Amino acid sequence: MTQSIKKWLKYNLAHTQVRLVLILTVSVFLIILAVSLTSYYTSKSVMQEELGELQRQMLKLEMNVIDELVSESDKVAIQVALNDNVYQFLTNKVQSSYMNITGTYQFLSTLISNSKYIKSIYVYDLNRESFLAIPQGFSSSKLTFTDSDWTSVVSEFGERTTLIKKRMVPEGAGAKGSSVTLFRKIMIQGEFKGIVAVNLKTEELFAKLNPPIMNNLNRMRYIIDEHDELLYSVSNYDFDQASVSHAMDTLGKDDGADITIQNRQLLINQLASPVTGWRYVSIIEQDSLLAKSKRVAKVVLLVSIAALVLGGATIFYINAAAFRPVRRLKQLFSKYDRKTNGLDGINLERLAGELLTNQVHLSQLVRESMSEVASKLLTDIYSGNLSGKRDIEEKWRRYFGEWSAAPVTVAVLSIDRYEEWSRTFSGSDHSLLKFAMANIVAELFEPQWRIVCADFGKDKTAILLQPRIEGLRCERMLAESLEVVSRLLKFSVSAGIG
Repeated sequence: MTQSIKKWLKYNLAHTQVRLVLILTVSVFLIILAVSLTSYYTSKSVMQEELGELQRQMLKLEMNVIDELVSESDKVAIQVALNDNVYQFLTNKVQSSYMNITGTYQFLSTLISNSKYIKSIYVYDLNRESFLAIPQGFSSSKLTFTDSDWTSVVSEFGERTTLIKKRMVPEGAGAKGSSVTLFRKIMIQGEFKGIVAVNLKTEELFAKLNPPIMNNLNRMRYIIDEHDELLYSVSNYDFDQASVSHAMDTLGKDDGADITIQNRQLLINQLASPVTGWRYVSIIEQDSLLAKSKRVAKVVLLVSIAALVLGGATIFYINAAAFRPVRRLKQLFSKYDRKTNGLDGINLERLAGELLTNQVHLSQLVRESMSEVASKLLTDIYSGNLSGKRDIEEKWRRYFGEWSAAPVTVAVLSIDRYEEWSRTFSGSDHSLLKFAMANIVAELFEPQWRIVCADFGKDKTAILLQPRIEGLRCERMLAESLEVVSRLLKFSVSAGIG
């Protein structure tokens, strides 16, 4: 069996046709494989970059929304700090005035009802350690006010006027659990007199961090405050927190990174808020992000393999059909008792190759020269070198054989203010600019028009037009061409048609 295969391979590889088929098949396979792999990894890299930028933009939009809400809450705190009733509450000797407390209570109630992000508002008197709060009301001592553990923030203000912190709300305070609170100093005549505490509704405040259009991705988003404490997090996937912490340590202060942890690629982006100082972090598992890209890569590879098989079969079939006359000729020549050296004079493959090469070269020369010859015919007619109708008709049929019997239009392009134009540009640029003008016009008219351009010297260039589709008119297209020439080449051109 092995000997038979070796014999078959040796016999077939001795033929030039079989070697050609083998080389083409292997080359096509390697090219398709290289293109497929290169396309996949290139598209993956581009997609990672684009999606990374998209994540940063989305994170920035969400950060801006939250910053705006925090700024609005800070404005509410400023209104409270500047309110007359609050001023009376902090400065009067008797704080339990019914009118003052009632007025302050109504004012705070109005602020809360006008904002869907504010849960409650406290006013704290530093000197007397008393509270005026919504919805708790007035409390003369922090010992009787349930939610008073936060008053230690007095020492954290320093030179700042506002603080934003996450804190735990004790049971009995109306809404136990964690809460994000904005604290603002109340300064009266330069003295630190009190604190406004605006308690925010956490879920409503951070709702934008979980857009429904991204729920198909394995992702996690969270916010970290200035003290590296977690303010809020949302995730639809079970991330290993140790891995996440390691990834964040690796990221450091960078805006984004592509990090691999435990054979899982994570796309991480973070932004720092200029308003609150919080860090907004987005972590996405790339397997979910690039799932469709991987499917596309597999499909491309399968299509490439299918194309390879089909191409190989086609090559073998064409080889069998195309080289049949060559094999027949060789069989005919083999009937003569000639030596191998004698066959060199009848090298059919070399002769066929030379003939095909010459034919391709000749066809290319004809195509390149036909346009120039047609242009030369127009120039000769214009200059009077061809005056006989018969001579013109004969050359027309020869050079314009592909044109139909439809009417033709002649347009003459004339450069405006030619004398000024010729002085503006050097003599070597004149022909180049006119050639560029003709090329622009030809590009705009094709493919709906047949077109030939001819240089009539100085400021004139002639254009011969014939529509490929019946009923087309050239005026609008010619006006557009003149506008494009003027815009690109920086000089104006007029046209006359007939």
